[in-house]
Amino acid sequence: MRKSGAILAAVLGVLAVLLSQLLPLRTATAAASRLRVVFRYDDYSRLSDTDLEKDIFGTVDDAGMSLVVAVIPFPGRPYPWEKDSNREEIGLGETKAGLLRTYVGRGAVDLAVHGYSHRANFDGPPGKSEFATLPLVRQRQLLVSAKEELERTMGLRIDSFVPPFNSFDDNTVIALGHVGFKLSSAGITSIQRDHESLRSLPGTLRPQRLRKTIEGAQSEGLMDALVVVTMHSFDFAESGEPLPACRMG
Repeated sequence: MRKSGAILAAVLGVLAVLLSQLLPLRTATAAASRLRVVFRYDDYSRLSDTDLEKDIFGTVDDAGMSLVVAVIPFPGRPYPWEKDSNREEIGLGETKAGLLRTYVGRGAVDLAVHGYSHRANFDGPPGKSEFATLPLVRQRQLLVSAKEELERTMGLRIDSFVPPFNSFDDNTVIALGHVGFKLSSAGITSIQRDHESLRSLPGTLRPQRLRKTIEGAQSEGLMDALVVVTMHSFDFAESGEPLPACRMG
């Protein structure tokens, strides 16, 4: 196995040092108000980099922390209403499912459904989307299939959803409520329609900006902030993938 995960280890190290400087010796009243950081890793699937993910999950586990993993149940698979003579029953596969089970069991990983196949059905302002613009009945059909497949594979209930491309519309929010999702985590610029049964936990920054964000929270006294760090395989040099322009600067 490759000796990867160095970037995540560095990120966690920075976080630990900064939090150790931010949190001690505060008053009893302020003790409950702490900067909270959630790590989210997107695009886990049967096609994603297993060696890299083993190292990421192991690093998180060794640090005594946890990671939200957004799983694509059916990458590349046609939708249920589409005709395809070469349709295959393609899911996670035992290797990828077993890796998740190991770290879910250790408390290092929490799971979220990351769309159906991560297809870009819409590509226009404000960006790509698998769900936005699809009719409500189609969105509900995709969500039911994806949720049921991941729950069947993992043997546990999953009620968190991360929309592909961090994009959705009002029908997505309605469908999520109907299907039984309790939490949605999209991008910071996404606007979520209020729904009585669905909470929002938007991703707020990329890992490259974590140090600056925590230092800014310290200088501004924002000790009760919640930071959601969204990560993909391309954020790690070990993946060999180029870093998109949107992650630079």
